[in-house]
Amino acid sequence: CTNCGVRSIEKIDGGWRVKCDALSIDCKNIVIATGGISYPKTGSTGDVTQFAEQLELKTTEWKTALGAIDANSRFFYNKMTTECNHFPVKIKILNGETKIGETLGNLLLYKAELSGSAIFDAVRLGNRADLKHPTFVIDLFPELPERVLAQKLAAQYARIKSVKGCLNAIGLDHGYCESLEPLIENAMAGGDTPTAAKMLKSIELNHFSIHPAKE
Repeated sequence: CTNCGVRSIEKIDGGWRVKCDALSIDCKNIVIATGGISYPKTGSTGDVTQFAEQLELKTTEWKTALGAIDANSRFFYNKMTTECNHFPVKIKILNGETKIGETLGNLLLYKAELSGSAIFDAVRLGNRADLKHPTFVIDLFPELPERVLAQKLAAQYARIKSVKGCLNAIGLDHGYCESLEPLIENAMAGGDTPTAAKMLKSIELNHFSIHPAKE
């Protein structure tokens, strides 16, 4: 039975009664797999919490699975009205100095919100490890060693004489270029491209908030 909303679940002799919009179904076992509230387009509207309360089931603390973050960082703020995408990025998840894991995927930036597959996976890893205050270290150019990235920065800066133009030339969207310019402008102005490259490969984020990425 598809496209039939479930309204309630009741305990009956020998099993359960599932009441739907059009009918009721008696069964021995049920599996509640509605998901949380992260992805409403798939039908994940948080019904699982309602059913758990009705059945008086003991649950663990609810945590965001498909989570975006508010970066609270002056180096990640997109002033444009459209989302900026960058792929690939690598994110290292730390608990203090201890590495919990790392992810590889895309990074989306809309205003101060960071999302995309790399962020979603990093949030999941942090939640599974029950981290209260994780640190995400973002490598914007995981396919390039620092030395090679420094050489590219030097070559483009010598040609363009603009930090934003230089970042755009090596593959960053305009929204990222503007927000990341303050991060490396002093190093670039002083000709210290190795330091600029290191910064772009190890942008540290902490003290951020996580919220469901509703789509």
